[in-house]
Amino acid sequence: MALDIDLRHTAVLSMDFENDIVHPEGALKEFGFAKMVADNNVLEKTGQLLVAARGSGVLVIHVSVKFRVGYPERPPTPCSGRDSTPPVRCWKAPGAHRDPRPGGPAAK
Repeated sequence: MALDIDLRHTAVLSMDFENDIVHPEGALKEFGFAKMVADNNVLEKTGQLLVAARGSGVLVIHVSVKFRVGYPERPPTPCSGRDSTPPVRCWKAPGAHRDPRPGGPAAK
């Protein structure tokens, strides 16, 4: 069954590609997300999808969740960062977003 896609009203959303989720040492490593990402080759497959989408003229939107100072949107948890600095176990690494484009930050 072929899809009829109107490119004027279509976008691919790329989200949750943050080190705390996809990196083996990320804050959410206990939940197994990074293992699932690695086991299913999610980063490479997503990169291929984004290249194909761009090549077809589909809008690609990278979603990065942000919170206001003090994180009032988040419930209190060990990683909520309600104090001035997040706890050590809530590791945040530079380059938290992988850019699958050739020559993008992740390729360096």
